[in-house]
Amino acid sequence: MHELAPYLRVPKRSALLIWGAVFCLLAIVFVAAFQLHKAHQLTQASSVALANLRLAEEEKRRPSSAKEQEDLRKWGMVVQERAFDWSIVFESIESTVTPNIGLLEFTPDKLTGTLQIKGQARDQDALGQYVSALSKVNALRRVHVVREYTSEDTNLLTISFEIKASIRGTALARGQVARK
Repeated sequence: MHELAPYLRVPKRSALLIWGAVFCLLAIVFVAAFQLHKAHQLTQASSVALANLRLAEEEKRRPSSAKEQEDLRKWGMVVQERAFDWSIVFESIESTVTPNIGLLEFTPDKLTGTLQIKGQARDQDALGQYVSALSKVNALRRVHVVREYTSEDTNLLTISFEIKASIRGTALARGQVARK
């Protein structure tokens, strides 16, 4: 043979070295999978414990008696009433008043979202114009005359009226006062 022949031959690799590398990789994969499984179990256990704590906290917050529930309901209504912006409704009504209309009473009902306006008009046309102007206000809807009657005050004939309207919640939330 040629003197360089030993260098041209492919050296024999030991199968033991290859199998050792495979087993080392398998061991690393097995340890990593085991660690991931433990972490997953720990996460599940902590989420269950958190859910139980939230339920226990909710149980503590719930009022135990009917009186406490009624008190909470009343306080909720007070908070809701204080948060309501009545200035928009007042400004809307002020913008529609003419010299032919005299407002006597304004009664808002915060729970139902309605208001009642009592006043006097010089004549039927003035009342019609006022109701029409109120119905065009963005803050109000379903404006209608509930009662009207002629009254005499110091030899002056006027029309006393009572108007009911619903307050439009979306207009109040956006802060719109302008007319349609």
